[in-house]
Amino acid sequence: MNIKIVLLNMVFLLSVSGPLYAQPALSQSIDSLVASYEEKDLFSGSILVARSGEVFSAGYGMANRSWDIPNSPETRFRIASLTKPFTAMLVLQLVEQGSLSLDDLIVQYLPDFPAEYVADVTIRHLLSHTSGIPSYTNFTNWVDTTSRVNVQPASFTELIASKELAFEPGTGFRYSNSNYYLLGVIIEKVTGMSYSRVLQEQVLDPGRLGDTGYQFNGMIIEQMAEGYERISSDYYEKAPYQSPSTAYAAGGIYSAVHDLYQWEQLLYSDRLLMEETRQQMMTPREGNYGYGWIAGEAYVDEVARFLKSPFDFSTNSRPEPEPYRLVWHRGSHPGFNSLLVRVPDPRWTIIILENQQLNGDPVGTKIYDIAGEIFSILDGRRQP
Repeated sequence: MNIKIVLLNMVFLLSVSGPLYAQPALSQSIDSLVASYEEKDLFSGSILVARSGEVFSAGYGMANRSWDIPNSPETRFRIASLTKPFTAMLVLQLVEQGSLSLDDLIVQYLPDFPAEYVADVTIRHLLSHTSGIPSYTNFTNWVDTTSRVNVQPASFTELIASKELAFEPGTGFRYSNSNYYLLGVIIEKVTGMSYSRVLQEQVLDPGRLGDTGYQFNGMIIEQMAEGYERISSDYYEKAPYQSPSTAYAAGGIYSAVHDLYQWEQLLYSDRLLMEETRQQMMTPREGNYGYGWIAGEAYVDEVARFLKSPFDFSTNSRPEPEPYRLVWHRGSHPGFNSLLVRVPDPRWTIIILENQQLNGDPVGTKIYDIAGEIFSILDGRRQP
């Protein structure tokens, strides 16, 4: 096991001297917890936990089992649907610049979109998953056929348009990768640049996120973890291939825990988005979803349940103490899982990136249970 405590240079983000090393008791408590999952082959990846400026990060398990290369805080992972907050940020930047409006009909930007419903769907509907457009990842034979093909955004939109709406736009909620795929196409239409270039120029370069990027088909990425499926104890297989081009603006980004923390901390400043826009992005609507973020309130003992089933979650209210407000997103890709949880008050962060799927597990991962237990440590009910 390769464990490192990382001191991140955040002076340019915050008007303080930067995060502190996590106190030994906190570090040991979190490390012991995660190591207990690693010892049972239930976790392989990297974590970062921050509490009021203290930062602990560590790697567990193997980034590459063929070469016995361990995971570390510098290891890069596919973050899958944790891409969506980045895509939402790009859209909202364009709104702030006056290049588009949330209430613009998508037909303005996709005039050749072949479905008639294009005249009723707005940018806001796509951002909030209220468009009714079904997710392409649920289409027949998706895993065995389309997911493995190198596709272009223009042609892939035709596949998305070939299915009927699940409900009339604005009348319901259903999480759909199609929404964010189309937002990527719209970003390209508005800017005249590729999604990856807009991401680089508008977020990654200003945020100094050197270990984050958009993955192209066939791309070799330094320090990238291999994705695995745990079939049984001590038996692993490489995860099935899925073309990065099909993930696109819905799930095509890779990153490392310290980069995600650096980006998450930017959300407390006006460097990438103004405060009013950030508030809109993180305000929950139907399905506890805002614009690219899931948000809601939960008590400590409810956190894992919220992370596992966010779109129908409701807290069991009680008089004391008050619940915590969580703003978060997760991602899942063959061989990879990702989770970023931010608690604005009292300013905690939990980031977990994983490079294995658990075959036979109901949700394919234990990261939500791990996050729930870390939350309990931070809350103080489990004293470090």
